[in-house]
Amino acid sequence: MQYPGGNTFLGVNDQGHLNFTTSDDVALAGGVVGPDQPFLAGNQFSYGLFRYGVGAGTSPGCECEGWGASAEFAGPGYVSLGASIDNGGISGISGVGTFDSVGPTATSTVHSAGNELTIRHNFGPSIFFDVFQATVTITNDTDETARNVTYRRILDWDIPPTPFDEFVLVQGVEANLVANGGNLIRAVDNGFDPANPGDGMLTSINEPANTDFHDSGQSDHGAGFDFGFGDLEAGESRSFNIFYDTAPDQAQAEAAVATLNLDVWSFGQSNP
Repeated sequence: MQYPGGNTFLGVNDQGHLNFTTSDDVALAGGVVGPDQPFLAGNQFSYGLFRYGVGAGTSPGCECEGWGASAEFAGPGYVSLGASIDNGGISGISGVGTFDSVGPTATSTVHSAGNELTIRHNFGPSIFFDVFQATVTITNDTDETARNVTYRRILDWDIPPTPFDEFVLVQGVEANLVANGGNLIRAVDNGFDPANPGDGMLTSINEPANTDFHDSGQSDHGAGFDFGFGDLEAGESRSFNIFYDTAPDQAQAEAAVATLNLDVWSFGQSNP
C-alpha cells in the first residue's frame, strides 16, 4: 500500500509482518526498472518498507522484519508467537488469522495457538507525511491474568544503493528502559534474531544492548526491540503505536520523530 500522494510503500503480510512478495512489479513501482524496482526475490518482487525512486529498505537479502509477543499464564504457562519471513517464520499462531486491506490501510488479526492472546495490527497513514502508523493491540482472551506481556519488533536494515552495508541509528533507548520507568526491556542493533520471543533473546552485533548510538557501521545490521507491558487482566487489552517512514534525508526523518513525539526510534542509512 502507498502513503496517499507520497513516496512510501508498505508491503504487509496477512499476519502483520512486512516484506510482501508479489509477481506484480507495476502496481507498486510504476513499472520503472533500476533503483526504483523492488527487491527481486527469485522470480518475484518483495516489498517491505519501500521508497519510490530509491528502492526497498528491508527486503533485500534476508527478508527479516517481523513481530512477536509473549505472556505467562497460570494455566497454559508460557505462551509465545511470532511472524516473519526469515526471522523464524510464522510460529505459535492459530490458523492464518484474518486480513483486510483497503487503499492505504490494512488490518491483521491473529490468535496464539491456544487462543490465549489476540494480536491486532492496524496500519494506516499517520499525521506526518509519508509515515505509516501501525496501532498494535494485545488482548488477553483468557479468564486469568496474563503476566509479563511482551511485544517484539525486529528488522534488518538494507538501504539502497548499498544494501548489506549501512549505517544504523537507535535513540531513546536509555530513557525508556523499564529500569527508568519506561516500557523498553531490551534494544539491540541486530535484525536477524528470531521474531518469536520464545525462540531466543535479542543479541547485539556492533553496539552494546540497551544503549543509544549514532551511525553504527558501516555493516549489515538493523534493530530489535522488546517492549514490556506488565500484566493484562482477563479480557483486558493494551494498545500502542509503531511507525514506518522513508525520507529523502535525515532532517525530514528527525522532523517526523519530533512531530510524532516518538519514544524510541531507529534509522537506517546507506553508505554514501
